[in-house]
Amino acid sequence: MREVRFRAWNKRTAMMEEDFFIHSNGYQYDLAERNYDTPHIEIEKVELEIMQYTGLDDKNGLGIFEKDIVKIRVDDGFNYIDGIGFVDWYEREREYALFLKGEPWRHLSIEDEIEVIGDIYQNNDLLEG
Repeated sequence: MREVRFRAWNKRTAMMEEDFFIHSNGYQYDLAERNYDTPHIEIEKVELEIMQYTGLDDKNGLGIFEKDIVKIRVDDGFNYIDGIGFVDWYEREREYALFLKGEPWRHLSIEDEIEVIGDIYQNNDLLEG
């Protein structure tokens, strides 16, 4: 069974969050700021960009999430192809894919050598060039 995990980019604090929950009313709450006097701190709905774990880990054992920037090495049967792109859901193919220059390039595979080197929120400069 695939592990289901989420993380979120908090636009207000400019930090990655892992301790949060989404109530059935759609509001998002930050568990990290919880104390005994206030059971939860409400965060505006538009403040979090939620990302799902892809179910794959990189070559160092780090979980790969949507919006991660990765370095990838692909063996196409003749050569090794290196690239840097970001991971996102590709609706047309209904799978996670690596996007290069904003265009879907290939699906993610456990057979590829993948290394997470950042995310689009904190390290967008890695995609330039």
